[in-house]
Amino acid sequence: DTPEKALEWFSHYADTVIAGQLGLLARHGVGLEAHQQNTMAILYRKTGFLNKTLNRDLADSPYIYEPLLRLYGKDISNEIHPVRKYLTDSIDAPCKQVYHGMVASHLAPMITILSKEFGVDAEAAWKNVGTSMQKCFADARANFARMPNGIGQQQAQY
Repeated sequence: DTPEKALEWFSHYADTVIAGQLGLLARHGVGLEAHQQNTMAILYRKTGFLNKTLNRDLADSPYIYEPLLRLYGKDISNEIHPVRKYLTDSIDAPCKQVYHGMVASHLAPMITILSKEFGVDAEAAWKNVGTSMQKCFADARANFARMPNGIGQQQAQY
């Protein structure tokens, strides 16, 4: 079809991927390796738009920011492998996992392909990615603000 329709499709695709992957990181501190090899796209049959994604390979993820789980009253330290490779006190590893998987190895290649093959304006596509990310962080901050006893205020700063 047209570059405009391809951009519309990608914008919806990116919104869905970002809400799932970045939302999981922002709300729960969980970073998945969601590049295209590990992600299955479930599309709506009638529209071809993305409905949801499924992560199928958890061999090198998830990285979990343990302090955020503790804010929710969750402790999984006894439920995972004793090496605890993926449970971390630093938000860096989960953030790097999401950036590498979702941005550098998933959305960036899609933008390149859509730009070359369908004439999509790459700058407009990246702008949509940024807008989706900002919305996701705003939603996470709003969720934290509703948490009891000031817990959310602590986490909204990360």
